[in-house]
Amino acid sequence: MLEGANFTLVPFTHEFVTDRYLSWLHDYKINKYLVKAGHQTSLSDAKEYCEFLIQSPHDIFLAILINEYNLHIGNVRLGPIDFDSKVCKFSMIIGDVSYHGKGLATSIVKMCIDYVFDELNMNKFYLDVVSENKSAVRVYEKCNMIEEGFLKSHLKIGEITCDLKIFSIFNKKTQNKI
Repeated sequence: MLEGANFTLVPFTHEFVTDRYLSWLHDYKINKYLVKAGHQTSLSDAKEYCEFLIQSPHDIFLAILINEYNLHIGNVRLGPIDFDSKVCKFSMIIGDVSYHGKGLATSIVKMCIDYVFDELNMNKFYLDVVSENKSAVRVYEKCNMIEEGFLKSHLKIGEITCDLKIFSIFNKKTQNKI
């Protein structure tokens, strides 16, 4: 469990797979930059995918809860984690649009970076993001992540082919020890 000022990241359980959660996956405004955008994910498909992440030895799957209401508003995935190379991939969805644009994503990313470096002792924290997702790109830049790569026409979402940016940040404490 990771606690922020107004949110907590808790281990994801099946209780979070609800119709509300599924509605995020079906809402184009929320999912337009996700790999599965436009797919009609069923509740059983969502449960199966979440179970895979819960059981995975290479992933830490967390629910984002707003402390004041104990309200599930999104998810964080730390993984897959390459424990040999000490590299951790990151992804996040904030499905409740009433929490967009409030600085929450930046706080969550910073907290996850600290956790991955300080608790998991990883060397690198990285992610990929659809280039057109300007708000997410701003979040990662605010977290001092660098654009490490660019993949042209790399991902097809619906009928649109998208470019991906690769962002990363390196653990200053372990960088010279490799």
